[in-house]
Amino acid sequence: MKIKILTITIASLALVGCATNVGVATTHREDLAAPSGALAIATSNLEGSVRGKQMPPGAEEAAESVAKLNEEAQHFARATKSWTSNETVNDRYEGLIRAWVKVKQSFPSLHPDPLTQESYNRVAQHYEKVARASGYANVAYERELEK
Repeated sequence: MKIKILTITIASLALVGCATNVGVATTHREDLAAPSGALAIATSNLEGSVRGKQMPPGAEEAAESVAKLNEEAQHFARATKSWTSNETVNDRYEGLIRAWVKVKQSFPSLHPDPLTQESYNRVAQHYEKVARASGYANVAYERELEK
């Protein structure tokens, strides 16, 4: 009789335990991985809209900086998804910031068409989301690079 009561008690506790299971809150890693993936897609689209177009004189540097931004965004997205170490993610983030500053400075020389400008605006929005997810850790470094 005691075994039967004990079995029923354990079964009912297990049932109650399963019914009150609470989801785990997202971590900083997950918060950073999602917008970095979207940024990588947006930079790829921007590079695609810049590549293969007739460049005005002096715009080659801007096109190269867009390609470098796409490369850095892809590396950063991979680093945030795998997160092998904080140092790796930080290094990739610094590379992304450097590439973004170069694009911001050189992009006007492309004299972009409306589609390219829209792609650039989308990259800027996604970059802002990554910055927000990182706690705006990029601001001081970005200002230093802009000087």
